[in-house]
Amino acid sequence: MLALDVSAPRVVDRKYELVELLGLGSMGEVWTARHLELRQTCALKLIAQETHEAPEAALLRFTREARIAAALSRKTRHIVSVTDFGKDEAGAYLVMELLDGEALDVRFTRGCTNEEASLIVSQIAKGLAVAHREGILHRDLKPANVFLTRSEEGEPIVKILDFGIARLMLEPLKPITVKGVVVGSPAYMSPEHVQGDPLDARADVWSLAVVAFESLTDTLPFAADTTPATLRRIAMFESTPVRTLRPDATPAVEAFFARAFARRIEDRFQTAEELARAFAEALAPRPASRASPSRNRVRAAAVAGACAFAVGAIALLVARGSSPDVPASVAEARQAEPIASAIPSPQPSSVPQIVPLEETPAAVPPKPQVTKETQRPKPYVDPSSIF
Repeated sequence: MLALDVSAPRVVDRKYELVELLGLGSMGEVWTARHLELRQTCALKLIAQETHEAPEAALLRFTREARIAAALSRKTRHIVSVTDFGKDEAGAYLVMELLDGEALDVRFTRGCTNEEASLIVSQIAKGLAVAHREGILHRDLKPANVFLTRSEEGEPIVKILDFGIARLMLEPLKPITVKGVVVGSPAYMSPEHVQGDPLDARADVWSLAVVAFESLTDTLPFAADTTPATLRRIAMFESTPVRTLRPDATPAVEAFFARAFARRIEDRFQTAEELARAFAEALAPRPASRASPSRNRVRAAAVAGACAFAVGAIALLVARGSSPDVPASVAEARQAEPIASAIPSPQPSSVPQIVPLEETPAAVPPKPQVTKETQRPKPYVDPSSIF
């Protein structure tokens, strides 16, 4: 980290009193400050006294960040609001809303549920969409530049910070390094950014896909031991499969990252909002499937039903004492058997009479009683014909 002049005056531009140092970076330092007249607290960012850039270039970049953030924050709540900008003898400064919460990189260390990851990516996408419609690329989207806070109603809100290296899409391309220092965060750069190709909004969409991967795994998809190795993995599209880090990842999640990190830029998600919608769909819980039985199960069920029907029909016919289609051998055997009883032949003028039967066990068909009147042989009558 470059040495910064932390002995900055306690009052900036005779308006803002510095209260507490919030953070340091290669580009500057951020303080909690209080407006002397309005008595309102804010976040105040001071440009670093020593940077890898020339003082004029650093001031130009700082001024651009202030203008871009101020313009975009009026169009969406997902970009930090800039309320003031100025210069004094200590250098340039910009004033932002003071947020209560935590940076996204801190939040990722505790892990995110699928619902939380989807919400975070969705809200980042909304902020990026506004910037892209205005022709602005962020070029340094990463968890450290995203802040999680809440509204007065307790609603979670995601805000994008630090448009320090943002540029207009129509501006000439600049190299990714300045005097050997990488401009941007290598782990989140797109292959086109790494290779020095012209950039458009899809460079930020790639970075958002890296953030989405990190939201589920707390690991970078192209992580390596050194910056050159990381850039090489990105250029070769050697992403870590999400399932190696999250064994519970569904095929839909795997397909999402396969498209997000596709080799051809035309095969990837073309806008931040398209990526966010696909991410939400991939993470959405699947309802319990009510799939129809397989063909084998259907066939087995049909066979079982047919067998049950056949057994029932046979049992009914046996209980009645006959079958509609009796083989000849069975019929002959029946004629050869002695008839223990017979039912009187029905008379034309009377209804057939059935002799009452004695109670017998249910498993044995009842036998009619034999009386003297029924000792005489009678013509055989099919019992089933009387029902």
